[in-house]
Amino acid sequence: MRNKLLLTCEHACLFIPDEFVQLFKNQNGLVKSPEGWDIGAYQTFKAIRKVFRSDAYYGKWSRLVVDLNRSEHHRHLFSEVTKDLPDAVKEDILRKYYYPYRHQIIHQIEQNKKEKFCTLHLSIHSFTADNKNAKKTDIGVLYDPA
Repeated sequence: MRNKLLLTCEHACLFIPDEFVQLFKNQNGLVKSPEGWDIGAYQTFKAIRKVFRSDAYYGKWSRLVVDLNRSEHHRHLFSEVTKDLPDAVKEDILRKYYYPYRHQIIHQIEQNKKEKFCTLHLSIHSFTADNKNAKKTDIGVLYDPA
């Protein structure tokens, strides 16, 4: 079986969609912090993609809107800023921002399977230190034992 690399970078950007700018009006420090995005991850993602010319997808908005790296029912799918929004608004966020991103990755993996490729999925994140927690990790590998 042949191998194929799939790169993702869920927390690449700190962009807030126009419809939610007011929610984050006084949260500029939060948006620009490691809670808003993975500082440096997008540059690493682009460098790896350039070398390996892999299929690649990245998040185009802040994880403070919805965390693309979380499963749909994870308790931290929505941030402290968005978690208390009305259910209809959160469903809209999922429909506009979460599902399209997740579905394109699932589609790519399914396509790879059809073409008899084994997919190695690398999700690029940074271990940026914040004021509370010093990070001492240069590289980490997480996996789903299930």
